[in-house]
Amino acid sequence: MSFLRKAFRKDEEVPPPIQRRPPAAEARGPTAPPATPPPAAEPAPAPPPVTAPPPPADRPAGTSTLAAGVTGQGTLTGRGTVRVEGVWQGEVRLDGTLVVAPGGRVEGPAIVARRVVVEGLLRGPVQAEYVEIGATGRVWGDVVTTAFVTREGAFLRGQVRMEERLDLPLTAAEPPPAPADDAPAPADTAPAPAEPVPPPEEGP
Repeated sequence: MSFLRKAFRKDEEVPPPIQRRPPAAEARGPTAPPATPPPAAEPAPAPPPVTAPPPPADRPAGTSTLAAGVTGQGTLTGRGTVRVEGVWQGEVRLDGTLVVAPGGRVEGPAIVARRVVVEGLLRGPVQAEYVEIGATGRVWGDVVTTAFVTREGAFLRGQVRMEERLDLPLTAAEPPPAPADDAPAPADTAPAPAEPVPPPEEGP
């Protein structure tokens, strides 16, 4: 029974326990999170479209302007808005608006328009559906209109006649036609031949 005796000997050293090596992942420490690519840069917003600046409030789009320092004369006709900053001398028949700007001057035998706004000087009779004389406006002439407005400081020398309805003569009066020649044309007649003159009688 020697093998039993050897198995129960207390003075025999017990071999140390086998130490297990940690896994490679544990030896390196905690695994770093996978790197994520940076977010793609957002495209820059497109610049706003370039648009033309709106016209000034006192000069609407489609306005024809007679600039300061310019003098015109004759007959002014057409459609739309005409702004006079210079000097106009002559008749005005406008199917639209006539604006006499501060410093502008209009003189004529007849001023006819749908609307007339005077901030400068105007001389002549005015016919318009709407007439406004501003604080710096000066008018010499009679006014026939359906709506009349004056601002504080406006000047008017003439009479104002208000009408419920106004038929504007926007076209210049045409000259009367030449009178027709009703007399019949003379007939082509040849001159009558001259009668022969008898020779004088000879004496004895």
